[in-house]
Amino acid sequence: MNFTRLSRQIYAIVLITAVMAVQVYADGLPGEYYITQRWRDLFSRHSPATNPAFMTEENYASVRGVFSPSLGGTFTLYEAGITYPIGLYQSVGLSVLGVNSSEEIEGYLWDPGTNTFSPTGDSWQDNHTHFMASYAINPWNRLSVGANLIYYQIPNFGDPIQGIALDVGASYRLMNNPVLGEHIIGLSFQNALSPDFEFEELQQQSINAKLSWMGKMWDGRIDAGIDLDFKDFTSLDEYFDVEVVDGQAQLVPGDGSIEFDFNSRIGFWMMQMVNVYGLVGNNYIGLAGGLNVPTVFGGRDFQANYQYISMYEDDNAFAHSVYLRSEIGLHREQKWARRMAERHMINVGDLWRRAMRHYSAGEFWDAMFLFGRITVEYPEFPRNHLATYYIARSQEEMEMRELAMENYNKVLTEFPASQSTVDIARMGLLRLNYREGLTQEVSSQFSELTRSVVADSISNQAYYYMGEQELAQGNTNRAITHFSQVPREHEYYIFAQHSLATAEARNGDFDAVKLHLDNVIQAPLSVEAETYLEERQVDLQREIKNRSYALLGYYYFNNGQYPQAIASLREVDDDSQYYLDALVGKAWSAFKVQNWRDCRNYSRDLIEATDNPVLRAEASVILAYYHMMNDDWDDAVQVLTPMSRALEDFTPPTEEDLADKEEAYYESRTEYFDLANSANRLAQTTYSSYVETQKDSLNQVRESIEETVRAYHRALDELERDRFFAQDRRSIEQLVNYTLGRASEQSTVSEDDDAMRELQDLESEEEELLRQLEMLEQME
Repeated sequence: MNFTRLSRQIYAIVLITAVMAVQVYADGLPGEYYITQRWRDLFSRHSPATNPAFMTEENYASVRGVFSPSLGGTFTLYEAGITYPIGLYQSVGLSVLGVNSSEEIEGYLWDPGTNTFSPTGDSWQDNHTHFMASYAINPWNRLSVGANLIYYQIPNFGDPIQGIALDVGASYRLMNNPVLGEHIIGLSFQNALSPDFEFEELQQQSINAKLSWMGKMWDGRIDAGIDLDFKDFTSLDEYFDVEVVDGQAQLVPGDGSIEFDFNSRIGFWMMQMVNVYGLVGNNYIGLAGGLNVPTVFGGRDFQANYQYISMYEDDNAFAHSVYLRSEIGLHREQKWARRMAERHMINVGDLWRRAMRHYSAGEFWDAMFLFGRITVEYPEFPRNHLATYYIARSQEEMEMRELAMENYNKVLTEFPASQSTVDIARMGLLRLNYREGLTQEVSSQFSELTRSVVADSISNQAYYYMGEQELAQGNTNRAITHFSQVPREHEYYIFAQHSLATAEARNGDFDAVKLHLDNVIQAPLSVEAETYLEERQVDLQREIKNRSYALLGYYYFNNGQYPQAIASLREVDDDSQYYLDALVGKAWSAFKVQNWRDCRNYSRDLIEATDNPVLRAEASVILAYYHMMNDDWDDAVQVLTPMSRALEDFTPPTEEDLADKEEAYYESRTEYFDLANSANRLAQTTYSSYVETQKDSLNQVRESIEETVRAYHRALDELERDRFFAQDRRSIEQLVNYTLGRASEQSTVSEDDDAMRELQDLESEEEELLRQLEMLEQME
């Protein structure tokens, strides 16, 4: 065996000594440090050294670096590289990996006779370097393939050698689901083709087969991965091993077995800025942590991590690694979208018009994504302040309150010079804070919106909401002051006047109540609606008119003005939520004036219009009175009997039921917030087929949860709202039972009278028959 062969054997001893500190367990084949992953495990999904096919998952240009000192800095493992995406489906990269030695290594010569080593007096720096050019492509569906072309430099104990090698790899995306997460598997062969260094006997680089899985779950908050390595599986059994016999290192034949390596990690992303990882391998355990703050760079990652691992076999054997990585530039799909826009002449004006069409039609989900696309793909677009506002307003309309607040505040911080947009964004914050019961925040926004520089249309709206807050807090006179600021021509005038009537009712001023309700009734609706929000505003104005008619009828009824009450209540629309109140009021008013036909009709209408057993029972009492006034006692009993049973079976919601519904609501609200957060990030990501797929998938879940949230609010509003003419269940049950008892009693008396009359008729007929018989006898 010549010196070259010998030097490689001596190299094995030195390399084993170096890497034992990090438990690499090299077999002595060149490039062992390259395929050993644990010192750079956190970069397994980003480094083409793990699997070049993984580069297709990189959407931004990125730079990375990791170094790991060992043996007190005697040796340093390092990797540095850049990755650059090309188009939608390709990526390229340049990397350098190596081992640097800070101390010279003494040379040894092997003595075949004694099978031992002796010093030669030579020394060298044991520096190894791999320069790597990488390429990856996604040729079909979820499959990606890639390759690394590597140029090696190996010191070879003072007689440097070099060569070319090739890695190949493939990956497959198993799924990318918003609930189950992203899962990718990969298979790669490191040093699949090794250089021939023109030795007497072919010496190859260390070959490794790597099977990988990596996953991200819970909206990217969990990052996990597993790598299983089959190392040196092509090595021959005559390749050497080293034993220490009587204190001397000796060469012995290798056992030809395949060496396995196992690496795994799981990490958690907390508070959207801190990463914590646990690492476990076949002979080590470790921890890692640091910063991951994508929000700092507009969604691009910036990572700084530290890793510590300790070996099972030796408590004193440990290793450190420091990682840095940053994404730069535009998302690959953003660059692609811009090129496509130029190629197909799809400009930002077209996107804006599409977004406004969806927004005007009340299709807020689609509008949010289009406005978000504009802000991402056209950051210099002069209407981005409005686009951001429309994102927030769309989220407000979809009950995504937290995200709407975030984007309203974004308008304030990023576009302070756009005064008109800032003001309507503040108005949005005031509305949301009012709905959330955040009184201090409402007062703060109100102060800003009532400055002289703010448009009157916005200030007047702020006066209305501030009045509502004061009214809710019991500050009636303050509320009256604020409501009075809203002028007749403003769209909120009709609401302010109705609230003024409510406030004056608390003060007991019926004349003022009637005046303000008349103002509501006489006020014209807004101009002809052209958009969804304008149509809804007109519907709300129409409904407040219905409420005013119902409230005015209620006050007329309580003052004994029954014809006026009926006239007012007849104006309530059939499709209004106050229609049932109006039917109850009309039925009782008709009863009071003894208009029995209307009494019958209104009570029957009420029974048909509602499923509420209490309201149906109340209507049945009024209908029973109608029958009783006509001496139809049996009909009265027939009407009241099933209603009495229904009230006995009816169980109103208990406190526990309401608490359970409230708990379920908050669970849905939390789930909806997570979904809204994902949608918000996705909406402000460069458009692609992936975004479109995720958008549709999230929308199906959103519609279901949003309806659950809205249903709870509707039920709560219905439960808490004041009902005119309302009587509680106990009072209605007592009234039903009393009226039923009276009707049953009269029905029994009526039946006894009928029987007596029939008996008297029979007696009369019998007397007449006897008389006729007597007459016949006399004639004979």
